[in-house]
Order: sequence, then structure tokens, then C-alpha cells
Amino acid sequence: MTMDYAGNASYMYITMSAKEEMVELDADQVNLMEGDSMRIHQLYRFDANTPVDCPLTWTTDNADVVSIGEHTTEYADIQAKAPGTATVTATNSYGISDSVTIRVVETGDPNYATVVFDPGAFGALNGRGRMVLPVGHVIEADQVPEVLANQGYTFKCWNKIPEGFTVGGDTTFTAKYRRDIPTGKTYVETDTIVPGETYLMVAEYRGQLYAMNNTPMWVARWH
Repeated sequence: MTMDYAGNASYMYITMSAKEEMVELDADQVNLMEGDSMRIHQLYRFDANTPVDCPLTWTTDNADVVSIGEHTTEYADIQAKAPGTATVTATNSYGISDSVTIRVVETGDPNYATVVFDPGAFGALNGRGRMVLPVGHVIEADQVPEVLANQGYTFKCWNKIPEGFTVGGDTTFTAKYRRDIPTGKTYVETDTIVPGETYLMVAEYRGQLYAMNNTPMWVARWH
């Protein structure tokens, strides 16, 4: 959309050649345990100011294995009902679609394990926090969700390194954080730190933040 100085708007409509980009789901293949549920997202977004009505129709080719619950133009909630394989497809009003193949395994199947990424109390995840993976699978970097730390905290690391981790059974990776020390201070108030935690010392100089030798400060106690 463009607008001239007088406030007159002109719209650019999506052309036929661009429709292939209009449906893109956030997964290609997913494993679930029987009874699990998950949300599939549509990644493509229309500009809120663009007058294009392009709803999505969500379907499953095997409702006995995977059913579709609440759904919108942006996501669909699915439920794993029984072991087997199903394909969930999102189709727009132009007939363009994208699909996710879902394998549902029996609860307790020794060939699969549940991997959980726990953001803890001081952050959230951008990505899938729970997945079912074959035993022996090596976790790749693009399978690890991004950690979005709350204000006042910095994501430090996972309690164990997920990249390259070989799945041998149910596993939980827990995010660890350090609490930020307010910049522009030459002292630290006692209510901003916790004994035993580590903190990244930073300083502000000419509007830029600098880590002090990337060396954390470890607080044992104060008087």
C-alpha cells in the first residue's frame, strides 16, 4: 500500500505469480505420541491494510489418526488420536496449499522419546518446546527453539548442550539465565542480585553497551 500527501491510498494486489508463497506451514513432518496435541502455524501473513480475503481450509486425510480442532487463517490445533500416519493440509481460496505429515506413535513406544525444551520462569520460546523423536536421533541446531528472555534477564545457556545430543530416552533441556545489572550504576542494590547467581557486568559509553571482558561476576554474599 502507498499513500500520497493528501492521504489517498493505493493498493498493490497479490498477483497470480506470487500465490505460491501464500501458504507455508511451520513444519513438514512431525511425530506425536497418542493423545498429544499441537498447533500448526501458517507462516505467510497478509499486510493488515491489504484488502485481500484469503481464508484457509484445514483438512486431514485420516481423522481416525489426527483430528483438527480450533482453527483460523493463522493456525490449526490438531489432536493425535491413534497410532498411524495422517496428512494435514491447509488450502487457501486460490487452491494453493501446504501440508504436514504427522506420524502418531503409541504411548510408551520404546523406539521414540519425548524431548522437552523448558524456558523456565524468566523467558519464553520461539519454536517448538516439545517434540517426539526416534531413539538415536541426533538433535540439530535448527530443532532447538530460540529463547526470548524476559526484560531484566539474559539467556545464558541450556542446562546441557542440545546440539549434537543423541536421544536415548525422555529428556528435558532447561533454560538458564543471568539477571542483568542495571547500566549506569557504580554500585548494585542488594535487591537486584541473588547470592550464588552470575551476572554479566556491562557499562554504557556514548550510548553503547559494552560487556566488561565478557566476564561474569559471581556474588557470594554482601554486607
